[in-house]
Amino acid sequence: NDFQGNNASCVLKISNDKFSILLTGDIEKQAEKDLIKTWGDELNIDVLISPHHGSKTSSSAKFLKVTSPSWVVVSNGYQNRFKHPAKTILDRYKKHDIDIIKTSCSGQVDIYLSDDILIKNYREEHARYYIRQCND
Repeated sequence: NDFQGNNASCVLKISNDKFSILLTGDIEKQAEKDLIKTWGDELNIDVLISPHHGSKTSSSAKFLKVTSPSWVVVSNGYQNRFKHPAKTILDRYKKHDIDIIKTSCSGQVDIYLSDDILIKNYREEHARYYIRQCND
């Protein structure tokens, strides 16, 4: 397809023998539809890097059903001007029973795939008394 703008983002699936992660860039619903049409069940993953930072223009219910992740990592900045992630998208993740990790709370996220999935959050691993506590 001739996608432009956000929908022209590079999408990458990283897998080992047991687990997989889908990096989605800033894709929106149209690119999600195209991925489903092209790849179908091969999109089933364990960890989703949230499309377009959790924007309302992405993470369609059908995309979440097909990908069926256990975790979603939302790359967002604290009090960002776009107000990402959108509450409707967070609610959609919860409805699909997906554990949410927001970088505005966790800081850097390291994901290790081996016999198990290990997800490390920088702020948890390097906790300091003076670091803002995250309630959002």
